[in-house]
Amino acid sequence: MKTPSFMLSLSILFWGWMTGHPYIAAVMAAIYEFTRFIKAKWNMTKSDYKHAVDLSFVIFISVLIYGFVTDKARTMVILIMWMPVVSFPLLLVQQFSNRGLFDYRTLFLLARKKDKGTDKSAFCDMCYPIAIICLTSAGSLKHENFLYYLFAVILIFWALFTIRSKRFPVWIWAVSSCLAVILGFVSHVGLNLLQQKITELTTELFMGDVDPFKGTTSIGEIGQQKQFNHIVFRAKADIKKYDSLLLREAGYNVYKSGSWYAINSPLKSVHKSSKSSWVLKGDVNSGEQIEIYSYLKNGSGMLKLPLGAYKIDQLPVEYLRKNHLGSAKAANGPELVKYKVSFDP
Repeated sequence: MKTPSFMLSLSILFWGWMTGHPYIAAVMAAIYEFTRFIKAKWNMTKSDYKHAVDLSFVIFISVLIYGFVTDKARTMVILIMWMPVVSFPLLLVQQFSNRGLFDYRTLFLLARKKDKGTDKSAFCDMCYPIAIICLTSAGSLKHENFLYYLFAVILIFWALFTIRSKRFPVWIWAVSSCLAVILGFVSHVGLNLLQQKITELTTELFMGDVDPFKGTTSIGEIGQQKQFNHIVFRAKADIKKYDSLLLREAGYNVYKSGSWYAINSPLKSVHKSSKSSWVLKGDVNSGEQIEIYSYLKNGSGMLKLPLGAYKIDQLPVEYLRKNHLGSAKAANGPELVKYKVSFDP
């Protein structure tokens, strides 16, 4: 069962367009189309098919190493993206074969050891599998629009139209296919929204409060990308002499085996200077101010403070404890608090 004319070439070009490698895709498509029109063919042996598989395996390992070295976190994405290039030698050896087919036994180590001659059942056309690989690899990157879905549907419909059942009118096939496309799109959007909702609902369950006595670091590791629209906190300040301002929830003084520790830094109670004001340091009368809106899980939690914080105003909690490293923990308050921090960095 052969693919429609130019369908595989368009699939390769589509892959190059979606992944940002149009020139590589254009060369691959041109080579494939060239092999379709030349008359010179060879009687490929099982050894020739094995060599093509071995070459694909070398390319596979090379891409894997390249992905691991350049972007460890996205190694699998890079590997999937380059699968059309990995599988291209298999397509070439098929095109130059006088059979026009590929011996799929050579893809498996166990099948290689069992030579069954030239059994026709061992041969298959690699055009459709490679077209599917191109469509899958084209979707390996995130696309903000619906062009990928649109062009993928066109290519799939093109292939399915040639093998449709002749027992039914074309319009029945067209209507049922369009219905499948609409249901697939709605399901995709619905599952995406459901995933976002579940992520938002479970975020607070898995995001524990900051430990003021220990913090594990991952130097050199890429953190997780924010996957939800939940606002963690807000900060408002009119500070012109600073280009940026960092806030922190905890401070540590000892680093050991990938973790930071707060040694000899117990949290001590802070007495209120008024109804909702807390003095963290004395003998400081001037400085900057920042207003912070933040959540306290069950009314308790670590406060977000800038360096040099010496006073907290309008903090509606009953208890506040701090240590000399700048960590401050509030207790017995509302789940959403607004407070002003005076600081002199």
